[in-house]
Amino acid sequence: MTTPVTTPVLMPPFEPGSYFARDILRDGEEAYVRAVHQGDQRVLSEVIRSLSPDSRYFRYLSTKHEPTNSDLSNFIETSVPRHVALVGFTLQDREEKWLGVGEFFDSECSDSAELAFAVKEAHQGRGVASMLLRHLAEIGRLAGLRSFEAFVHPHNTRMLSVFRKCGLPAHFFDDQILVRVILDL
Repeated sequence: MTTPVTTPVLMPPFEPGSYFARDILRDGEEAYVRAVHQGDQRVLSEVIRSLSPDSRYFRYLSTKHEPTNSDLSNFIETSVPRHVALVGFTLQDREEKWLGVGEFFDSECSDSAELAFAVKEAHQGRGVASMLLRHLAEIGRLAGLRSFEAFVHPHNTRMLSVFRKCGLPAHFFDDQILVRVILDL
């Protein structure tokens, strides 16, 4: 007897506004992942402003200096399955200390979404993007997505390493300007 194939249905824990999980960073520190909320605009802006010029260039593929209100609104306004944004953070004195953010959003293909991350300089190399990717992948699978796509600057070796080591089947297409990465979910 074969098992019937069913279309995943998002249950309340995977609604954009209510997602929350506990995780462990590469260095063993306890961290948390939650959905980005409307009230997070100020902190999100601080995370983006805290990026070095190189990190900002790798994230936006431009020399953008300040996040616009439109950038922040687009990041915060989520709707499964087309757009999910998560923040990774630790707790210090019962306050969230943001480490980085990750999101997936509309792609040209109906069963795929594009990925993007921004991790604060002080926390790069600790596994923050990898942690966020694991949670985004789980939500993406439950939303019926079959793949993620990312466009990465070829000198952004840290992000390319995250994709190579994430445990998902990964395909890399280098066109000399950007590396197109496809992750099978």
